[in-house]
Amino acid sequence: MAVGLTVAPAAAITAEATSPPRGTSRPRRGRRGLLRLASFLITVVLATFISFVLIKLVPGDPATAIAGENATAEQLAELRHKLGLDNGLFQQYWHWASRALHGDFGISLYTGQRVSSMVAQRLPITVELVVYATLLSLVIGVPLGVIAAMRRGKLADRVLTGLSSLGVAIPNFWLGMVLVTLFALTFTWFPATGFTGISSGPLAFLKATTLPAVTLAAAGIAEVARQLRSALIEIFASDYMRTSRARGLPRRTMIWRHAFPNAGVTMLTIVGLLVSRMLSATVVVETVFAIPGIGSLVVDAVKQRDYPVLQAVVFVLAVIVLLVNGVVDVLYRRIDPRIEA
Repeated sequence: MAVGLTVAPAAAITAEATSPPRGTSRPRRGRRGLLRLASFLITVVLATFISFVLIKLVPGDPATAIAGENATAEQLAELRHKLGLDNGLFQQYWHWASRALHGDFGISLYTGQRVSSMVAQRLPITVELVVYATLLSLVIGVPLGVIAAMRRGKLADRVLTGLSSLGVAIPNFWLGMVLVTLFALTFTWFPATGFTGISSGPLAFLKATTLPAVTLAAAGIAEVARQLRSALIEIFASDYMRTSRARGLPRRTMIWRHAFPNAGVTMLTIVGLLVSRMLSATVVVETVFAIPGIGSLVVDAVKQRDYPVLQAVVFVLAVIVLLVNGVVDVLYRRIDPRIEA
């Protein structure tokens, strides 16, 4: 009795043996998503708790700052009890965190306003400033990095490398004061202080925000140029670039169609780091230019021992930085699918 056998092609057997079982990609993605969510939550909790402890270590008593130096001990004790400052550290943090999860950051100890409304008013100003500074860093830094890589070892490369080192080394507050003295007070091209949102018109926004944005972007321009130069030099030395050069492809085509797309992961990493650094640098820049953003809000809160405001700002900035990092991770896989999720 003959038995019929069906023999599968060798290629099909190989593909079946090497390919993962069906239905395994979604569970893996689900687990990775849960791990990312857990990492996100743990980072936010750690950032807010550490800042909560550090804020408590700041010298000074908020009750004394509110009631004044002439307040009696009874008045100070009553005020501390009203503000919950007489509770334990963990109890205070748990009370704050449970309300923050519902978007309630409490009441400002100094102004009596809701902290959520104060942050909502100031945050868009800082976001517009950081976005403008980030765009300046890319628009100026990318061409400088490409030029330095193409002129490696030549005069242009040495000059740009030196300027990049200088841009990283110059303090923001000093550069801001120099720009104000030169372009606001001497030539009166730009206003020295204040802020005009983009909703008032692009020209008004650019005129009011260019000086602080340049101050904020100086280190970013230098960092973009340096990192892109290093990435492009490494790509130029690769085998496929040497092959393209041997085939006689124009240099411009080699750079913008082959080398630059392969530096995309490096550029995404730089952008993610820039946003984090600029958010912290706004504390100095907004103070120098009297911009009513998150940075100046932090400075005022530190002076006034306004703990709820400080905690809210730390929470919001931590969430923004983590979201930016998450977007960068997603774009990594869009640019290079070989990167594991």
